[in-house]
Amino acid sequence: MLPRKLFSVFVAAAVSGALLAAPATAEPTHQVVEQTDADKHTVTYHWIYVMHGETATSTPVEGTDLPAGTVVTFADGAAVESLRAEGWDISLTDNVLSVTPPVTVDGSFEIPLLVTYPDNSTETVSAEISVDYYVDIPDWVHSTATVMASSEPLWGPHYSPFEQSSAFKALDESSRQD
Repeated sequence: MLPRKLFSVFVAAAVSGALLAAPATAEPTHQVVEQTDADKHTVTYHWIYVMHGETATSTPVEGTDLPAGTVVTFADGAAVESLRAEGWDISLTDNVLSVTPPVTVDGSFEIPLLVTYPDNSTETVSAEISVDYYVDIPDWVHSTATVMASSEPLWGPHYSPFEQSSAFKALDESSRQD
């Protein structure tokens, strides 16, 4: 059974003399697409954690099967040049990324890398870098940490708010000496 509206269309087409044709069917086509080296291989660089002013390196993650002749370069020269203008020392030799951040920065950064395979296919990957800095710890913090590590509590249910423990007194005396 045909729906009423569709039947009306067929009748109108038949009365007007229009030719009714069967719907065309398309032959399925199969296109063979060869995978490029970029499709077959994935490059991932180790995450770099470095203290400012120190040098760290990163290589592709172990297990990354790169075909011979694969070349890694900086993907965005402007990004690398802006980091160099801030005082970074960045180099890429034999697929090994080496970075030395200046002592004035900390935080997370990404360096875009362009991987070019022997078949001239490419992919862009990022090397993630986290920069941290050393903290100069004053001597009084070390003595506080020693007192805090003692087994005697500084205050608690056994002490009144007006009575100080011997550990607290020792901390108080050591802070007066500096």
